Amino acid sequence: MTSAQPKIPIPSSILVIGDHLSTSSVACCLARCGSHVTIFTSMITENEKEVYNFLRQIQNYDGDQIDSNRITITDKWPESIFDLVFLLGEDQDMKDTLIQKLENEQSEKCIIAVSCDSIPLGDIQKRAIRPQQIIGVNWCVPAHTTFFLEIVKSPITEDQVSKKIKSLAVSYWQKDPYIIEGQLGIRSKLLAALIREAFHIVEEGYASAKDVD
Repeated sequence: MTSAQPKIPIPSSILVIGDHLSTSSVACCLARCGSHVTIFTSMITENEKEVYNFLRQIQNYDGDQIDSNRITITDKWPESIFDLVFLLGEDQDMKDTLIQKLENEQSEKCIIAVSCDSIPLGDIQKRAIRPQQIIGVNWCVPAHTTFFLEIVKSPITEDQVSKKIKSLAVSYWQKDPYIIEGQLGIRSKLLAALIREAFHIVEEGYASAKDVD
């Protein structure tokens, strides 16, 4: 009989960057396993309210009581060392600037996970110092109560990086992830197809805009 494989170590410190709708939801999801999560955002008040509400949802949803002290929300650039960074949003100039700053300040082992619904992962990696440590991760809102997680791995991304993110997602973040080897996720393409179909249904008179919405 083979012994069970040990779980991958829990990241002690994670940074989530963005003013995106999913920022606080992603942070709550990551804090479930015991990691300390820092949110860097200009939307302090909004994220404080959302984190409070989302932590209550998690407790009501499956009984997990997460210490709110695990999540720090700040609009001042954090000087801590992080095991993992999630960069949300689709502003490429912002991504390039922040990745450059992170690569100069964080260790070589730090993984930078970026959303890549509309920006090809390769376009982000080609401006980086350590492109092999950058991987695409697309979430579904609400991230703290859904199983969806899309991992995008380009030919440059190291295999161990994609394997680590998938292992963390399965072991600690309560996700059912899949890995795409390419530049963009398929979620955005599926959403675009649904939107086109919605317009077609309304234009042909099969349903009203209110019905489709």
